[in-house]
Amino acid sequence: MPHINRNNRPIGIFDSGLGGLTVLGPLVDNLPAESTVYLGDLARTPYGARTSGEIREFAVEGLRFLAQHDIKALIVACNSASSVAMADLLSEASFQVFDVISPGAKMAALHSKSRSIGVIGTTATINSGAYELELKTLDINLRIFQADCPQLAPMIEKGIPGASAYVSVIRDCLARLPMQEIDTLILGCTHYPLVRNIFRAVCGEEVRLIDSGLATAEAIEEALRESGGLVEDPQKTDLNNRVPEGSREYYVTSTKVMNHMEVFRDMAQEFLGVESLSIKEAEIAGLASSSAPKPTSTTKT
Repeated sequence: MPHINRNNRPIGIFDSGLGGLTVLGPLVDNLPAESTVYLGDLARTPYGARTSGEIREFAVEGLRFLAQHDIKALIVACNSASSVAMADLLSEASFQVFDVISPGAKMAALHSKSRSIGVIGTTATINSGAYELELKTLDINLRIFQADCPQLAPMIEKGIPGASAYVSVIRDCLARLPMQEIDTLILGCTHYPLVRNIFRAVCGEEVRLIDSGLATAEAIEEALRESGGLVEDPQKTDLNNRVPEGSREYYVTSTKVMNHMEVFRDMAQEFLGVESLSIKEAEIAGLASSSAPKPTSTTKT
């Protein structure tokens, strides 16, 4: 019976939409030989205003879909899902599961000199207290300031052009933080690095921006290397001294928003620096009944 190299299985990446591209990009840059399968839940994005129960349900469904592709690891490239659904995912998975909260928090704690750290994210992420808990676990003396920014991720998902609208929303969000005390700001939603240049213009050079996507990609490379889970390629390089590229697959849940798929494709191609990519529709049971957000007025997230 021929030997099957289990390390050659793909890495699954799950997000509510576009945000996971900020994890996929640096992951592919650092580990080009690794194959990846991406799932964006466009039909039910954004997750930030959803109930915690909905988010856990959607995350488990995403895991089960990607598990069908025989993945060796899953990256939950969504801060909202990482903040409330990790226990459900870990109990369900037969492979390693990585969140985006821990790597971002570790990077922020490492680099903050004033020990005052700001966190901005979706309502679900901020209300969960996941970043504060993680940061305080790393250093009890850290001062944590948080603000939710519910408008920003939906704007990015829609591909709204121009910087002025983003500047206004970002300024309003940061106005609720003592920016004169903060030297490190966690972009606690993987969508936010897609407009990182606008954050930089608003915050100035004195504030260090922590990209949870980049931090997560680096943490996963380290974890897979330590566990011996990286691709084992006996040839290492081809005749042109290049590392053989892994395969890339992209799936999205169906959406009634006519241009949503096109926005996803355009932004993915631009961010990843590729001329074209093929996107397939993901078949997920129960999707139709859970597409519309449920009332959240009496539900805590």
